[in-house]
Amino acid sequence: MHGEIPVLTRCCICFPLRYGLLAWAYFRLIVTGAFFTSLTINFIEFIDNDKVRDLNIMGFVMFILFTDIVVTSMFVIGGHLKNLYILKSFYIYSIFLWSLMMLFGMMLTVQTVNRLRTATYHRYVRFLILDLTSFVFQIVIQSYVILLVRSEIVKLTNNCEFKFVNNAAQVELQIKGDDENTEQPNLQKNGNMIV
Repeated sequence: MHGEIPVLTRCCICFPLRYGLLAWAYFRLIVTGAFFTSLTINFIEFIDNDKVRDLNIMGFVMFILFTDIVVTSMFVIGGHLKNLYILKSFYIYSIFLWSLMMLFGMMLTVQTVNRLRTATYHRYVRFLILDLTSFVFQIVIQSYVILLVRSEIVKLTNNCEFKFVNNAAQVELQIKGDDENTEQPNLQKNGNMIV
């Protein structure tokens, strides 16, 4: 069975594709920057408490957030300049982040289910529902963004093959005959030759 991935022309049905992606990237930069700042402050507080396991997890999450800020900033620049190389590298990064999010979400869900077995039922059911809902929501949003970035790459790839031909620069030769006083052909400023 052969199926094609759709190429979208609009972001969220109403915005032009590139402007919608840029607006999303700016929003993502603001949210990720705020979360990174908050996590950095908590990381500094955890250093005093010497919780090594929590420090390792927080350090890994901070590394991912910092990488996300850098790559999203590159995406904003690439989106404004319509640079295909930067957009393709962001596309690959988004697929990698999507895969990482899938693994992390499944690990978090398994951890919540294990805690649900050992604790009281009513207390952790809400956490399981919140985990699953946020996990599915994040995967759907990230999948949609990957599809939008792919659509923009396809659009820019197809639009880059325009060739412009300047027909006015071609030389035309017009010869006027039947005169005894014939002049040598000369080239005018517009490129036409008149005899």
